[in-house]
Amino acid sequence: MSYMRRVSVVSIICCTMRQSFMGNVFINYETQEWKNKELIIILNKDDMDIEIWKQYAKQYWNVSVYQLPEITTLGECLNYGIEKAKYAFIAKFDDDDYYGPNYLGQGMQAFKKKDISIVVKRSVYMYFEKNKLLTVHVPGEENLFITGGVKGATLLFRKKIYEKVMFPYLNRGEDTFFIKACLRYNFKIYSTTKANYVCVRRAEPGHHTWNVEDEVLMKNCTVVCKTDDYRACGVDHEQRTSKKIAYLTFDDGPNQATSQILDILATYKAVGTFFMLEPNVQIFPKIAQRMVNEGHAIGLHGVSHKVNIFYASKESVMREITTCRRTLKSITRMNTFLVRAPYGSNLYMKPTYLKAVNYAGYRLWDWNVDSLDWKFRDRRLLKQIIKDVLRLEKKAINPVILMHDYPETAKYLPKIISFLEKRGYLLEKIDYSLKPVLLNRLSMKHKLRLRIR
Repeated sequence: MSYMRRVSVVSIICCTMRQSFMGNVFINYETQEWKNKELIIILNKDDMDIEIWKQYAKQYWNVSVYQLPEITTLGECLNYGIEKAKYAFIAKFDDDDYYGPNYLGQGMQAFKKKDISIVVKRSVYMYFEKNKLLTVHVPGEENLFITGGVKGATLLFRKKIYEKVMFPYLNRGEDTFFIKACLRYNFKIYSTTKANYVCVRRAEPGHHTWNVEDEVLMKNCTVVCKTDDYRACGVDHEQRTSKKIAYLTFDDGPNQATSQILDILATYKAVGTFFMLEPNVQIFPKIAQRMVNEGHAIGLHGVSHKVNIFYASKESVMREITTCRRTLKSITRMNTFLVRAPYGSNLYMKPTYLKAVNYAGYRLWDWNVDSLDWKFRDRRLLKQIIKDVLRLEKKAINPVILMHDYPETAKYLPKIISFLEKRGYLLEKIDYSLKPVLLNRLSMKHKLRLRIR
């Protein structure tokens, strides 16, 4: 763990009047990979029940909820949050934007440069919900010192600034006045890259306090792509799409074979993503903890792995996922929102179930390469992977490889890794910012394969 990560703790402050975005607030906080943090939520609406949200916050580590009368300005709310903050760095989060897992990590890294007091983003990804357009707003203003024009939702600063500069008692433009005051005191402001954050322009009229028409904002934007999933582009779009990346994923663990798999991954300095069953996590807690310690991604695979139990109803799906998440968090201190549904999402996961899973902030992942190790416990699983990877390679599609925590899979894993490395693939783990790979719901080929099991 780096020096910065050990000693630098961030107090995240989020002021909100919108109950419907509270889930987004908690998800943005929980998915931050920067572990040294706290979340301070300021409810700024009289009809929001603070007791409900205090109870809800108990599910999460180091979260405090306060409430101020709705006549209180946003600037006053922010000042109140700073006064409640326990730590040396302050991050201002908006309730309706997207903050990628490495958002805080990227910002805190910038403080290694001398004399930086405030870290922000001048160039940002901006998503226009109405048109489903991902753009870059004010492109080219990255990795440089600036004197204004920042996105207020990306403010990250040293708390000691508050000794000289407070937020003005305003509901709009409070961040602009704050920046101007900081410049008068010669505090240096540094703009990082656009990565790890997306400003979301909602389709509903009157939603934003920044009262600017989308058409006006678009004049300072360059279009990246049209997409339904802006979160997947909350990382550097150009870097992510230019790499050959393979994702090794393992289901149904942990078990004894998982230890062999982890040993092999360590030997090759590779990482994987493990979708685990809750009972197995309870039986092998040390192996689950080892995954986290060695830098692998962990995900949820439910409890029963039985179709008639897991998919009995929307409530049963959510119960299985939530139970698995809470057990995994209690053992590893990691609160993952990555999910793989038993037998994939295309066979038994009804649209209403899928909607509930997405609404709760989970990221459902399938695969595009099936090793068939559940069927073949011999060299045929290796051949299957090679065949499908080469097929996808012709289409420039990065493989997400489905495997299981089996001894036979561990036996062929060195050859799988060697093949991928020779083909020029980087082996990476799945993270929350990626666009999930999902099976085609009409794919009879996959349905027949899954029914064989």
